[in-house]
Amino acid sequence: MKKIKNSSLFHYTFAPVIGGILQLFSIQALTWSFPSNFIGMFYLLLILINFSLLILSFGLDQSYAREFHHHDNKLQLFIHSAIPGLMLLLFLGVLLFIFNPEILSVYFFSIPSIEISILIFLCIVFEFINRFLGINLRMHDEAFKYSLIQFIPRAIFFVMIVTLYFFLEFKENFTLIIFLHLFSVFFTFLVAIFFSYGMNKNYFSLKFDSKIFIKIFKFGLPFIFSGIAIWCINSVDKVFLRAFDLYHELALLSVSASISLGATFLASIFNTIWMPLVYKWNAKGVKADVILEISNYAVIVIAGLIIFTISISWVFPFFFPPDYSTIKFLIVGSMLGPFLYTFSEITGVGIAIERKTNYLVFISITSILTAIISSWYLIPIFGARGAISSVTISYLVYFLIRTHISLKILLKLDTLRINFSAINIFIITNLFLFYGELLPDFSYAILFIVFLLFIISNINKLKNLYFYLTSVELFN
Repeated sequence: MKKIKNSSLFHYTFAPVIGGILQLFSIQALTWSFPSNFIGMFYLLLILINFSLLILSFGLDQSYAREFHHHDNKLQLFIHSAIPGLMLLLFLGVLLFIFNPEILSVYFFSIPSIEISILIFLCIVFEFINRFLGINLRMHDEAFKYSLIQFIPRAIFFVMIVTLYFFLEFKENFTLIIFLHLFSVFFTFLVAIFFSYGMNKNYFSLKFDSKIFIKIFKFGLPFIFSGIAIWCINSVDKVFLRAFDLYHELALLSVSASISLGATFLASIFNTIWMPLVYKWNAKGVKADVILEISNYAVIVIAGLIIFTISISWVFPFFFPPDYSTIKFLIVGSMLGPFLYTFSEITGVGIAIERKTNYLVFISITSILTAIISSWYLIPIFGARGAISSVTISYLVYFLIRTHISLKILLKLDTLRINFSAINIFIITNLFLFYGELLPDFSYAILFIVFLLFIISNINKLKNLYFYLTSVELFN
C-alpha cells in the first residue's frame, strides 16, 4: 500500500477548521441570545487574555520552537520556557487580589465584581498553560493531539451556548459568558495535561540553568514587541470604538471578525505548521529560496479567497438580525488582516532564521504607531469601516517592513513582486469596504465569474501546490 504523504497536514487542518465553523455558529447564537454590548464586552475579554499571554510568555514560546531542533534535552528546554511566565502570572494575580480584588472587572468593563475578576484571572491562567502545552505537542509532531486541543474549547463553548439557547431558561448577564469560556478552556487544560503526561515525566527533577534561560530569553524578548504590535493592530480599533461609546459598531466589528474566522483559522493553521517546519528545514540545510516559491503560492490563495468572498458576501446578512445588515462589506476587510499576517510569517522568517529578532522592535513600534494614528483618524468618521480599514493599513505596513528586512536585507532575495501583490490586494479590499454599496446586484455574479477565471488562469500552479502537499514529504 502506498504511504500517504503529509498525513500530519490533515491532522493539523481538520480539527481547527471544524472548530472555526463551530465558533462561527457560537457567535451567531450569541447574537440571538445576548445584547450586542455583551458581545462587544466578550471580545474585549478575549483581547485582554491575548494581550496577557503575549506579555507574560516573554516570547519564550517562540524560543522553544526555534531551539527545539538544536537542543538535546527537550524537557529541560520546555521547563525553562514555560515556568518563568507562569510564576510571574501567579505572583501578579496574588498582588492584584490583595490590593484590589475588583480591579480587572472595573478597569476593563466598568463592573465592580470580585466574581468577574476571578473568572478573568482563571481564564488567563489556563489559557497560558494551554498555549505552552500546545506548542510542546506541536514540536513533538503530535499533530492529532495538538489539533484536538485547539478544537475542544470551541466545541464545548458551542454546545453550552446552544444548550442555553434552546433548552434552558437563563438570565442574560456578562458573568455567564465568561464562565462558559472559562469552563471550555479548563476542560481543554485537563485534556492537554493528559496528552502531555506520557511525553514528559520528572518535571521537578531538572535544575535551573541560567545559560539556557539567558539564551532563549534574548531570542524571545523581541517577540514581546512583535506580539504587542499584532495585539495593537487587532485591538486598538476596538479600544477606540469603546472610548467613543460606539458599542453597536463594536458589535458589528466583532461579528464581522467572527464571520471571517475562516480566514483566521486558515492563517492559524498555516502559522502552526510553517514556523516549526522552517526551523526543521533550516536545521537540515534547506536553502532560503523556497520562501519565494511558497510566497507565490500564498499570493494566489489569498487573492482567490478575497475575490471569492466578495462575490458571495451578499448572503451573509441573511444569517443575522437586521441590525447587522452592513456586515457584508466588513467581512472581507476582516479577512485581510489575518491573511497579511500569515503572508508576513512566510516572508519574514529570515529574521528568526538569522536570529536577528532585534529588528522586530523597530517593526513593532512602526506598526503600533500606524494602528493608533489610523484608528484615531478613521474611527470617529467611519465607525466600524474605519476600524477595519485601520487594521488593514497597519497590517500592510507590518508586512512591507518585515518583508523588506527579512528577504531583502538578511536573505538577499527580491521583494518587488511580493510587495506589489500585497498592495493590490489591500486596494481591492478597501475599495469594496467603502464603496461596496455602489455595486449593483448583478456585479456579484460578475465577480464570481472573475474568481473562476482567476482560478483557471492559475490552475497549473494550483496543481503544483497540490502535488507538493500530497506527493512530497514535508514533515520528515
